[in-house]
This record gives sequence, C-alpha cells and structure tokens, in this order.
Amino acid sequence: MKGGPLVRWQAVRAAPRSAADALAGLRDAERSRVERALSAGLRALAIEFVWRRALARLKRRLAVLGLRFLGELLDRRDVEESWLPDAALSDGDALTLAEGFGVIDATAALRLQQAFEEVCALVAAQAAREPDEAATTEVLAAVAPLLAAGEAASLDHFRAFRDRLASHALAADDAQTRRLVASSPLYLHTTVRTLLAIVRSAHGDPLRRALENLESLLPGIWPRLSDEDRGACGFVYAEMAAEGKADAVTGLRDALSAVEGFAYVPGDLSADPYRRAAQLALAAHGNLDRASAEARAIRGLLSLPAPVPRPALIGWTRACLALTLAGDASDPAARARELLDALSDDDWLHYLDCGLPRDPLILATLASPLRCARFADLVTARGLRAPAAPRAAQFLDAVRKRTLPALVTRCWRQLHGLNPAARRHARS
Repeated sequence: MKGGPLVRWQAVRAAPRSAADALAGLRDAERSRVERALSAGLRALAIEFVWRRALARLKRRLAVLGLRFLGELLDRRDVEESWLPDAALSDGDALTLAEGFGVIDATAALRLQQAFEEVCALVAAQAAREPDEAATTEVLAAVAPLLAAGEAASLDHFRAFRDRLASHALAADDAQTRRLVASSPLYLHTTVRTLLAIVRSAHGDPLRRALENLESLLPGIWPRLSDEDRGACGFVYAEMAAEGKADAVTGLRDALSAVEGFAYVPGDLSADPYRRAAQLALAAHGNLDRASAEARAIRGLLSLPAPVPRPALIGWTRACLALTLAGDASDPAARARELLDALSDDDWLHYLDCGLPRDPLILATLASPLRCARFADLVTARGLRAPAAPRAAQFLDAVRKRTLPALVTRCWRQLHGLNPAARRHARS
C-alpha cells in the first residue's frame, strides 16, 4: 500500500505522582500487605514488594508485542518467544523498552532508574538497613506510573506504528513523516531498531515494505543517528549477507547507498560475540538480584580476547561502565574496571565522542552525583590528551573544570529532545 500517513506513537507525560498513587494501583490484598509492612516499619520489604509487582505487570504488558521482537530491539537474540516475560526481560530491559515505547516519559524514566538503584541496594543489603520515610516515599512515587492505567494504550499506539512500518510505504511529503524525521535521537533510535527487527524476521511484502521505508527515512535521519545505530544498520547488512538473504541484502544495500553508509558495514562478524557478551552483561546488571547474574556475565566478557573490535566498542564500554560505576565491592565490578583499564586511549576517546553523548543508560547513571564523580575519576586516571574530536574534548574539559554534571544534563536533554531548540525544530 502506498502513501499512507504515519501516525507516531506518543510518550505518556505523567503528572507527578505520590506514594499513595502506587498503593492505589495494587490489588486490595497486595495493598493491605504493603500497608501492614509500612506500619511495622518494614519499609525495605514494602518497597521490594511493590517494585516486583510493578515490574512484573510491566513485563507482561510489554510481552504483548512479542518477546522475540523485544529481544531484537535490545540486541538480545538469545530471547525466545516461548519464554516467560520475567525470564526474558530484566528490570533494566523493561524500563528501557517502556521509555522507548512511550509508556513513561523521559523524566519518569530517569526517576525510575534512580529508584531501581535504590531498590537494588536494599535487596543487596538483605534487610541490614531500612530506608527512611523520605526515600521510601520517593521510590514508591517513582513506581506509581507503572501501576497506573494507560500503559496498554501506549503500547497499542506503538504496535500500530510498527505494523504500519511493515504494511504501508511512507509518503516523504506527509506531515507525520516529516515530524518523525525531526523527532528526538532516542525516538529515531527506536524507529530504526524497529525497522531492522522487521528486516531480520519478516518475509515477502512486510520485508519489502520495511526496506522501502528504511530507504525513505535514512537520508533524513542519518546525520542525527548515533554511531551505534548507524553501526547496527551496517551489521544487519553483513549478517543478512552471511545468511544468504538476497532480498534483505538488496534492500539494505539501496538504503545504505543513499547515505554513503557502507563505512559502517563490518568486513566480517567477528564483533558479534563481543556485542552479545556486552548485552548479556547489561541484562545481568538490570536484574534486581544482580550479584549472581553479574558474576556469570563478567566471565563472558573476560573470555574474549583484546582488542575489542570497533563495531562492538560502544556497547562493550557501556556494559563495563554500568558494572563499574555501581561502586560496590563485588568481583564483577572490579573485573569490569580491569576491562576498562585495558581499553586503549583511542577506545576511550571514541566512546566519549561517539558513544556517551547518545548513551541513555550511562547518562542516566551519571545523574547520580556519586556515580558522576566516579566516572570523572576514571577519566582523570586515564590522563587522556585533548583530542581533535569535539565531543570528546568537551567531556574532558568538563571533567577538568568540574562541570561534568551540567554537561551530562545537557546531553540527556538533547537526547530526549527536551531542549527548546529541538522542540522548535520538531514542530516546524
């Protein structure tokens, strides 16, 4: 079908919520159980219970889109459709997807990421400490949007968007298509990864339509795609060529030719084990009971020889930073720090220039003053020289001048399209 309008999905802009809103979203029996725990001063137990209920509910709703599809978006091709949602998705995975699909907006996602770290710390402490009332209220208020009505509608909107990408040719002069091209980098990331997931799995007309739409969209969005998303386009091309999928290869060749994107096509698939190991490490870090999962995942990272292939470098560095910046005394955190130390100066500069400015997970992590200070110490310890790459130079200068928190906030806002200039551009 030709020229149909593309209706974008929209993020739910939730009003500020309270701890009472979180409890109101529970079933009566669950709410009574939490209220009894809070009355008894067992705040850690109450927080953990509410968190697990909220994330289990979110994962079940996300699973409606298909677990294998979700795995493709996360670069987790180990995920099978027959798995239970709790087994397929870590809490971190679910929060990433929820933001990408508009179930929660950027601010709510950041609050949830910070609440997640607090809950992980409580679980690791094994009831050795109880949070104060303020911390309890903050975590419960952050969780409240996941327990509120409305997530299903957001997912329905995204599913309609995904289905249209595989069934209708985008009209380049359509107002909705122009708005899509002008969307935030994070929105474009979800769109491109959705198209690539369709290309990997579809056949016949849906495959052809997705390839046509990728070719139509790439020229307008390529300059604003992250280095990692461009690399994903090139990697899928190489992967389809290795699997002998001629239709997909032809369509991807046309799409990449339109943007001179063959510089991002790897010569072979040697980076794939590094990409997979990094994603499994991130999934482990996203578990509420992360200690044992991280211990298994770090062995996968350590088993791969240096140097890390450039196509896998950003994801690899992200995984190692996630484990290291948590700041615990665990063996996985120490070993992840060793892997970061083993990277070359060029590797570090590449991540600072092409990775960190578009890395939603690490930017959200650096919103914590403590973790931001740890990152600054890591960078300082490297003794990196000022590079020609402007964004890397900007981060090094911010570390030196102790203005890193402000730069992180600016990058985070730009990534989510929250800066005024981005909003004006999107409306034009």
